[in-house]
Amino acid sequence: MAVGIGQLDRRITISSYTAAKDEYGQDVKTFSTLISCWAKVAVMYGSEGQQDQQELSIRNVEFIVRYYSSINESCRITYDSKVYDIVNISEIGRRNYLKITATLRTNQ
Repeated sequence: MAVGIGQLDRRITISSYTAAKDEYGQDVKTFSTLISCWAKVAVMYGSEGQQDQQELSIRNVEFIVRYYSSINESCRITYDSKVYDIVNISEIGRRNYLKITATLRTNQ
């Protein structure tokens, strides 16, 4: 898959998971910005389902970004004011780019 730098035309933010403790000593899952970068974004498919009597929309999106060794599956992506959980990361070329498959879930 050939990717040109000009195809990276959408701005995304990748956040990393950080464990913190609240004032009661309980673990709290927080995210902090790891990288803000340009990406190629492609919606893969969408589906509708019923879960806990709430309508749930699930969309898989593919993000292609320049290679960053610090990105892993525990990170998440914010794009167009929506948050995506990373499902899979694969390398394109020899540390040139990363193809990141991510899932968006929103209550309707």
